[in-house]
Amino acid sequence: MRILIVSKIFPPMNGARALQLAKVVSALIRAGCEVQVVAGKDDAETTAAEQPCPVYYVPIAKDDAKSVLPGRLRRLSRQIARARQRRRWSFRTAAVCRRVLETFQPDCVLSCSSLFDSHHPAYLLRGELRIPWIAFLSDPWPPSIAPEPYRQTAREQGVVKHYFQEWFGRTVLRACDAVVVTNAYVLQLLERETRVPLADKSFVIPHIGSALNLRGEPTKNKLVHVGALTPQRSCPPLLTAMKRVAGELPDRFGGMLCVGDVCDAFRDSVRREGLDSLVEFAGHVPEAEANAIAARSRVLLIIEADMQVSPYLPSKFADYAVAGRPILAVTAHRGPIREYLQTHGGGWAVGHDADEIAHAIRREFAAGSGDSSRTDLSPSPTLASVFKAENVAGAYVDMFKTVMRRKPLEPASRKVA
Repeated sequence: MRILIVSKIFPPMNGARALQLAKVVSALIRAGCEVQVVAGKDDAETTAAEQPCPVYYVPIAKDDAKSVLPGRLRRLSRQIARARQRRRWSFRTAAVCRRVLETFQPDCVLSCSSLFDSHHPAYLLRGELRIPWIAFLSDPWPPSIAPEPYRQTAREQGVVKHYFQEWFGRTVLRACDAVVVTNAYVLQLLERETRVPLADKSFVIPHIGSALNLRGEPTKNKLVHVGALTPQRSCPPLLTAMKRVAGELPDRFGGMLCVGDVCDAFRDSVRREGLDSLVEFAGHVPEAEANAIAARSRVLLIIEADMQVSPYLPSKFADYAVAGRPILAVTAHRGPIREYLQTHGGGWAVGHDADEIAHAIRREFAAGSGDSSRTDLSPSPTLASVFKAENVAGAYVDMFKTVMRRKPLEPASRKVA
């Protein structure tokens, strides 16, 4: 089976989306697929790291010209400039894809990541494709349909951009042959907000978790948060809970270690609460080092924004699941993270409530790491199996086969629409 993947975000770019797609590519290759990738690249002069398959990079041009226009006109001119840059990249990428389609002759095209940048080239080729086009959405898009506190209004985005994104989001969902999402909650949100029926062409496939070195015992008596911590997820109740439990268990609970970028709002809250001794900031570290820290952690912490329903499944939850360490998730009352933990075990799912968070921390750290009676946060092998590369790759292969059966190869004489 041959798969052409189109994604503006791909290594050597950094970030969770680039790393996650690299895992998917490697897993598909190990599953027996032939894969080629058309991707974006920030700097055309930089040599990309060696990849396990052919990657055709399309440089992302940047307009560094400074506008002399005042206020709103300056913002509008920047939006127009960015739209032109994206349009140029899309058309160049479509041209590269057209050449790859002729020589590689894939069975499916999979476009990944944000709706406009990565799906637009596939949309431009839709009339020429004799094979299925599958769109992967890792998160809700556009921002106008996201839940609070992530939702952006027309005024915040700009009216033209807002309505264009809503139109194009619906257009992609209608035009593609299949949609892949990471969880059922984002699928429900997309159908409700866009009013595009997706039940007959949608698939739910989770992220791939990083394989970690699980040898050795936990080295810290702390909660460990790996990844970026944004203002929406500052979570003051967590700090209240930690302060309370640290006072009760000063010899057993040592607070929190943050590995990755942390927003100023959270740092300011730590200072205001006088918790500098309880919260350690390791800063951004290489992926291998972050994985090693996670593998040796006593409890892995995940924090979501305060929402009633969450349509998000962060890739770091997949990493946590295969790490073999207990998970404490401050999460929504309904969402994929809570559902996974309730179904498979492996950790606590708590709300944004200081009492509830404190209870979970207390139950874990009061017993001590060597206490065999500590079962509440025991790692779960069934949870880990959901996110293992070979299982996720198998789900992708099954999905490709299903979509190919629904849309058999069309005659080569098909004309461009």
